Amino acid sequence: MQNQIEFSSHEIKIIVVSIVLNILAYVISSDDTALIDSNINEIISKKISELNDIKIELELERSNIDSNDKEAKKEFAKKESQFNKDIKNLSAVMAFVNENPDIGEMQLVATSGMFKGSNGNREFNSGINTFAFYDKTTKTIVIAERGTVPGEWGDNQYMVTNAFTGQDYLALQLRKRFNAEFQEKDIEIEKVIETGHSKGGNKSLKSHIFYITQEINKIVESSETPENKIKAINNLLEKYYCITENAPWLSNETMEFFQMQLEPAYKNGLIPRPEIFIKQILAKNIIIVNCENDYVSAINEQNVFGKKYITEQTHGTVFDAHAPFIFLDIDEDFVFNGKLPKRKNEYGKIHITSQDIFADVNNLSSGKKTSVLNFSMVTVDDILINNSNKNITRQNNYVALNQTEQKEINKAKFKDGLMFLGIAIKTFFIKALLVIILAIIKIPQKINAAKNFETLSAKYTNSLEKKSLLKDNNYIENQVPQSLKQLQLKEMTN
Repeated sequence: MQNQIEFSSHEIKIIVVSIVLNILAYVISSDDTALIDSNINEIISKKISELNDIKIELELERSNIDSNDKEAKKEFAKKESQFNKDIKNLSAVMAFVNENPDIGEMQLVATSGMFKGSNGNREFNSGINTFAFYDKTTKTIVIAERGTVPGEWGDNQYMVTNAFTGQDYLALQLRKRFNAEFQEKDIEIEKVIETGHSKGGNKSLKSHIFYITQEINKIVESSETPENKIKAINNLLEKYYCITENAPWLSNETMEFFQMQLEPAYKNGLIPRPEIFIKQILAKNIIIVNCENDYVSAINEQNVFGKKYITEQTHGTVFDAHAPFIFLDIDEDFVFNGKLPKRKNEYGKIHITSQDIFADVNNLSSGKKTSVLNFSMVTVDDILINNSNKNITRQNNYVALNQTEQKEINKAKFKDGLMFLGIAIKTFFIKALLVIILAIIKIPQKINAAKNFETLSAKYTNSLEKKSLLKDNNYIENQVPQSLKQLQLKEMTN
């Protein structure tokens, strides 16, 4: 058993802040520019009001569904599922803000907006949904990257085989744009934290290290003395943090790229060997927050570095182990209590089994690895798109195809599928089966989404009233009908 790494109170605080903002990134859209300059309290109030409206619409729609209309019932189930996800996520945010009121005052200062493009008559979405929040008290900027949603999984396979994916390049461009916006707004910044959940954590990690390597190279090229250059590098490192949550790590190709970027500083005697610099010095300000049963963070784990904060899973199923709201403890009524779950010394068997599975994939030849990843990622995307109530176009498939081209793609998918099946049976079918068996044997209690939302919304609005944070006496009634006292949300989940 490993000894637990100690975390300072400051590090625990920024872990909590990062969790809040990463959950919020799934609740709000960067397209909603009206939210810019709002604080988190104002954003929560607006989302509570929106979800109340959706609840009323769902209840009306439920009463009008024809019991014999299977398609209508299926579509309604998708909407209801999305609604429950939203109230779970917003409940998690409110729980932490109730316990940490200062987080509610953080201000949204910039958003990515959705990068969009078109080819012919079809648009595609890049998957970049990123927000920058500012804490005036500590003069800290926190940049939160949302993880993967349906339509974006095709990009994920390249995390294992390439240095950067298509989304990564956009994320790097966005960081440069954000820096310009911060300067334009004359924001005083003492610390910058980049964070993200799942794929968002992978993107934030790459953006964090890329930015630091570029700044180090500027220092190398400056006319300062070697002593002043070393001091400038140390000052740079003290300013920047990165916190990943249930995130895949860096591929071998990404590691090689960053090591190459640091060669000039190493050759000039300003830093130790690039690999040591990354894994021992940069790692000091990188915090890895993972649930004990998470399976996605096992991807590329052969290259992991940083301070690990592993949490106990207190609720949900094994599939919820990857969810952004999993980093919350619950009370005896299975309501989020606004606290972090207990820390664990080691990962659970599900994570360890996933490590073995991904190690098997990494050991495949380049061609087989690409085929397996392509088939699995596209298949997952197809399932998620089919189960989503949103009109989604996959970003890397926006060109209209003729019948012959479509047939060739289908043949390739079938061939990849056979290879995937063969490799699965041969190398990791037994391990994958073990994951399923473990999930069935021990499934923690599910939280009650509706009860969480109702309980925490009332607590949240009462807290605002007591602290006189509202703009005027009618604010709650304008933003949150009847102060949520008559919401009476039906139990839509067990």
